[in-house]
Amino acid sequence: PQREPVALHDIPVPGSLPAADAVMKKELGAGVDGLKAVLGTAVTWSPNSDDVAEVTRAELRDAAAAWSSLPLQEIEAALDLLILTPAQLQDEGLRYWEQERRSYRLATRPLICLENDRLILIPRLIEVTQDIYAAYMLNGRLPWPPYAVPRSVADAFNNFRNRQNRDLERQVLKTLNGLGIPFQGNIEPHQAAPYGLKLTGEIDALATDPQRSRLWVCEVKDVSLAASPRTVADRVRKFTEPNGYVSKLLRSLTEVQATPGA
Repeated sequence: PQREPVALHDIPVPGSLPAADAVMKKELGAGVDGLKAVLGTAVTWSPNSDDVAEVTRAELRDAAAAWSSLPLQEIEAALDLLILTPAQLQDEGLRYWEQERRSYRLATRPLICLENDRLILIPRLIEVTQDIYAAYMLNGRLPWPPYAVPRSVADAFNNFRNRQNRDLERQVLKTLNGLGIPFQGNIEPHQAAPYGLKLTGEIDALATDPQRSRLWVCEVKDVSLAASPRTVADRVRKFTEPNGYVSKLLRSLTEVQATPGA
């Protein structure tokens, strides 16, 4: 049986996620709650079984609205984001290696549209989509390519993602503090200059181990997850390309080594 719907504002998540969700709802017509309502209704259409079902769009819309108490227009917008049509696949082409750069793929649009607005509901597939949407959005990402959504939506989720990065930096500093060793976080060039340490950019954390006469220069990065080969390659390039994360760390290391006494 269906459980009672839980709204996003009732879930303990960082405040920047509801803020991003509000932008998505404004620009796309549906937010997290609308998507959850449609997927949650579709996945339980055949209760106590795993049977594939065929329903009309209107039937699914009305059932999702009744279960969630959300406006019909929000449910309609969520359906538009979750339905996959043959025409969409034909227009975009089957670039199977570009999972995260395609607007139309079965993993994120599991409601398969037939003629006359009839939809095929495959419970196992819809369950996978629920997991995908949860993983993407809790990780500060959207399950659609950047060009498929308004810039304001992408910016809102990037802001949520950046807050996660800063949370990781705080966790690193908390760990260093727990170790009981001297450290300083988020050192800017102007802060280091009075001590004779010339930096080109910020150091996320600088710690010392007096017993071993060792300095730790830390570059903290929380890179979002990736699924497709192209996106995995992009993540790798963020570390290895010229002026990437590794180059930045080595540059900071060289600058600290030049004046370790500072």
